[in-house]
Amino acid sequence: MFNRQEIKNNQKTQYFLYFIMFLILFVTNIFTFFYATDLSGNLVMGFSYIILSLIVWLLPLLFLDIKNYFRLGLIFLLFSPIEIGFVKLTGLPINIGLMNAVLNTNFQEATEQLLSNLPALVFLFLLIIIYAFLLTLISKKKLPIKWKVGLLVVFLLINTVLFWKMCDLLQNVNPINQRLLIAYENTTKKYNKIYPANLVINLIFAIKAERDTKNFEKQIKSFHFNATQNSDKTKDEIYVLVIGETARRANFHLYGYPRETTPKLENIKDLVSFTNVNSAATLTDLSIPQIITRADPDNFERQFKEKTIIDLFHEAGFYTAWIGVQNLSIPIVQRLKSVADYTFFAKSDVSSSSIYDGDVLKNVQNIIDDKTHHKKFIIIHSLGSHFRYSNRYPLKFEKFKPNISRSGYSNIGLEFRNQLVNSYDNSIFYTDYFLSSVIKKINDANSVGGFIYLSDHGENLYDDGKTFSHGSEKPVHFVYQIPYLVWYSKKYKELYPNKVDAIYKNKDKKASSTVTFYSLADMANIIYKGSAKEKFKSILNEDYVEPVTRKLINSKKEVIIID
Repeated sequence: MFNRQEIKNNQKTQYFLYFIMFLILFVTNIFTFFYATDLSGNLVMGFSYIILSLIVWLLPLLFLDIKNYFRLGLIFLLFSPIEIGFVKLTGLPINIGLMNAVLNTNFQEATEQLLSNLPALVFLFLLIIIYAFLLTLISKKKLPIKWKVGLLVVFLLINTVLFWKMCDLLQNVNPINQRLLIAYENTTKKYNKIYPANLVINLIFAIKAERDTKNFEKQIKSFHFNATQNSDKTKDEIYVLVIGETARRANFHLYGYPRETTPKLENIKDLVSFTNVNSAATLTDLSIPQIITRADPDNFERQFKEKTIIDLFHEAGFYTAWIGVQNLSIPIVQRLKSVADYTFFAKSDVSSSSIYDGDVLKNVQNIIDDKTHHKKFIIIHSLGSHFRYSNRYPLKFEKFKPNISRSGYSNIGLEFRNQLVNSYDNSIFYTDYFLSSVIKKINDANSVGGFIYLSDHGENLYDDGKTFSHGSEKPVHFVYQIPYLVWYSKKYKELYPNKVDAIYKNKDKKASSTVTFYSLADMANIIYKGSAKEKFKSILNEDYVEPVTRKLINSKKEVIIID
């Protein structure tokens, strides 16, 4: 029989226990390291991941004695099944989408997830028992001051190296304060992918998003469009809005791009491409509200005072659906969970290749096949061409080669622009397949149908010789010039010939993504309070009026005039 006090007094034994307990704590990161980290040809990335993980776990020792440190560790060990289960499911660590799902899950969903990972849970449960037992054997000691200093120095050094690396990747970004800000944000984001930092960070974000959503719902609870559909001539109707991601008009062959990136769309009858549409924002969370509500750059706060296009169609008697391939956490999207009749939010992350836009085609088909609802409105928020572009399409759509890697930073930079553009064009090529598939499903339903596709914003692919991405305060035109496609079915043309005529009449006129709300309402012939005064904002209306000036909200949330 062992003597607890002797164990606590034996320094070598204590150090051994510390090592074993820390190894148990680190098992989650080891699991994530092997299952979620791509080490192919990138050992530096793998090594940096290990160092960052160690730093995250050891940092609390700067403030806690050793026993209380391991008590805190027990809490994170108990929550580690969330991380392990998610990594096993998606190949990615915890993110905001998962935390939203955890906060909104039910007992049945939780049980299914736990049972699907039963072997790992049993193993982890045994580790927790061992850990809890060892916790009773360690003494309450403080980490020597020189160790704390060393830990702090390593922490500062690793972050300095990371920050320097990010600055080096962004060396062509000007002005310098913009480069430093982006480098800082990219450095801190690294911790958002390491357990348990990602658990704490994303839990805070998820709770805040839930609170903001509830406050938002209270503000607009009494708002109503008083919407009705001004038609009794048809029984079956399907209208679909697809909100793309980071797709710039310039790389669509449909718009004159030399590469054949849109072969399927070009062969679709009655698909009309609008040639002069700009986005109203350069970032997704600023653009989406201006697509699904009546908000615009001059009245951005309107999104917090009124409801969405989903609400409008719901009031008019439509079955409504939101299918989010990316799990956007802004309040206006999160509140749709309690508004739409059907919602799907992917539990994947934008850096993942575990889900593609095409994976939700089955969701669309199921809604179309549902005979209990005759009037349907579907919004799909796709991943489109979100960076990393090479993760947006299956390998069989790798038409243009060579591509950028699916992880790491080994071939990202101005000197690798060719690979970057190839990967981007492949994502457009896959978007062509996805959009044409959606249109085909509507067409096969043989109903009155309409379809609108636009992107939230475009992308700079080193076109200025300096940067890529879209988060600039002074965006180049590739960032805001977006594709805008409208399709109508044969039965739709028979029912609404005037609206079809207006589509062709307006296709080359200046417009902004803010026309989408009004155009969708007009497409479905929905009238609402004040709609008669707003018909000039619909591109399906013969009275459409081009804007005198077009504005957008940039990355600093400033309203700027673009033309």
